[in-house]
Amino acid sequence: MQEGQISQTLDYLTFAPGVRLHWSEVRQQYWLLFPEAALALNSTAAAILGKCNGNHSLDEIVAVLKQQYQDVNASDVENLLLSVVKRGLLVVCPLKHH
Repeated sequence: MQEGQISQTLDYLTFAPGVRLHWSEVRQQYWLLFPEAALALNSTAAAILGKCNGNHSLDEIVAVLKQQYQDVNASDVENLLLSVVKRGLLVVCPLKHH
């Protein structure tokens, strides 16, 4: 997959059915919950995935994160999103897919 195709694949992502972002008060940590499993997230990953509501392109997510954090690397954001997409936990929002 070429760079342009990867960026397009990562635009307007939303959680797959049954997947959700959850804050655990007990553990003071965000978790990505999905059927029969969960992933513990660091604060940066939670911030990235928190923007995945189907309304933001990859570039928009990176721009918002750069306002919130000092050292945001666009390739790190891409790599995280791509790994979550490959696991089937994020999908392109059907309403935004061109």
